[in-house]
Amino acid sequence: MTEVIFKPDHSYNFKTDNPCPVSTMVSSFPKPKLIAAVCVISVYVAIVNVNLSQKARYIARERELSTDLGGGQCFLDPPHKSTTDPGGVRTLLVGYPGSGKRFTYEVIEGLTDHRAADDWGFSGYQNTPIIKTSYPHHEGTWSYGNEMDQTIMVLRNPRWSIPSYHNMKFELNFATNWLESYARLPNLYTERPSVAVWEAWRDENFEIELQHWVDHINFWMKNGTKRDGSVDEHCQIDLLDCKPKTCVDFDVLYNEHPTTEFYKLGKFLDASENVEVISKQARACILDAVYDHTAGSAISRNGHGDAPNMKRFTAFQLDAILTELVTMIDMYDDWALAGDTSADDLVTILQGYQRQIEAEKLFELDMEQEALA
Repeated sequence: MTEVIFKPDHSYNFKTDNPCPVSTMVSSFPKPKLIAAVCVISVYVAIVNVNLSQKARYIARERELSTDLGGGQCFLDPPHKSTTDPGGVRTLLVGYPGSGKRFTYEVIEGLTDHRAADDWGFSGYQNTPIIKTSYPHHEGTWSYGNEMDQTIMVLRNPRWSIPSYHNMKFELNFATNWLESYARLPNLYTERPSVAVWEAWRDENFEIELQHWVDHINFWMKNGTKRDGSVDEHCQIDLLDCKPKTCVDFDVLYNEHPTTEFYKLGKFLDASENVEVISKQARACILDAVYDHTAGSAISRNGHGDAPNMKRFTAFQLDAILTELVTMIDMYDDWALAGDTSADDLVTILQGYQRQIEAEKLFELDMEQEALA
C-alpha cells in the first residue's frame, strides 16, 4: 500500500513497501496503459484531497493563536503573523547586548503568535509588533524610524551580561560591520572562548563596557538623555516617550516555570492595545516550551569552550560594579518613592544584583588572598 508523505511546503515524495503494481498489471491485463493511468490518477486525487484539507488547516491556524490547544495545553509552533495587526501597538524591546533579549522576544512570540524583529534586519521582518535593539550601544541601531509606540527594558546583571556579550563577539569573530556579522551568524551558539581569551578582553574592555551598561539604563530611563546631558533626537522626534513602561529582569525571567517577571511581561502585553495574547491558562505552557527550545541553543555550546561560570571578574572589578549599582539604586529609589512604577521595577532588580555581586566579591577576595599565601 502506498504511503504519501506531505512536506510543509506542499511538495511530496513516496515511500512504499509495495509500490503501485503497474509492472505486474502489464503482464496480467491487456490494457496496461489504462490501468497505469488509473493508478496515477487515484494517487493524484488523494494528493489533492489531502493538500486541500492541509491548506484549510493552515488557513484556520492563521485565524487564531495556533499555540493554544485549550485547557492550559499548548504547542510551540513558529509564529504565523509577520505584520502588526491594524491599530496594534508596536513595542521596542531594549537592552544592553547579552541581556537576554532573544529569549524575551521568543517568549513574546509564543504569547502573541507574532514574529519579532531585530534592529539590524537579520530576521528579515520589518512591520512586526516587537523589535529588539541594543541602541544606544554601538551594537544597536535606530532603524525603525517613528514606527514604535512604547518600550520595555530587559536587564541582566553585568556580571553575566558582559561575558555573554563577549561570547557573541567571539562567535562573530569580533565583526565590525553588518556584512561581517551576517556572514558569521551561523556561528552563534556554537562555541565559547577560553578563560584566557575572556580575561584578556575583560581587562581591556571592562571599564568601557560597564559604563556602556550604566549609560544604556540611564538613557532609556531618562527618556533618551545621553551621558553628556543632551537628549537623543530620536526620543524628541521619532518616539516621544522613550522611557520604558516596565523593566524585566532576565535572570529571573529565564526559567521554565512562571516567575514575577513572566507575569509582568504578560500584564504588559495585555495592556498593549490591539495586541492579541494567548489565553492565560496556556501561558505557563508557552514559557516552558520556549525555555526548552532556547536552552538547547546554549547547550549546543557545551564542550566547545570553557563554561560560563569560569568567566569571572576580579574583586576590584566587582567593587566597581557595586559602586555603579549603589549610585543608580539611590537615584532611582527617589523616583520610585515619587510613584514611578518603572523606577520601582528597576530598583528591585538592581538591589538583587547588588546582593549577588557583594557575595561574589567576598568569594573573589578569599580566592585572591589564598593565591598570595
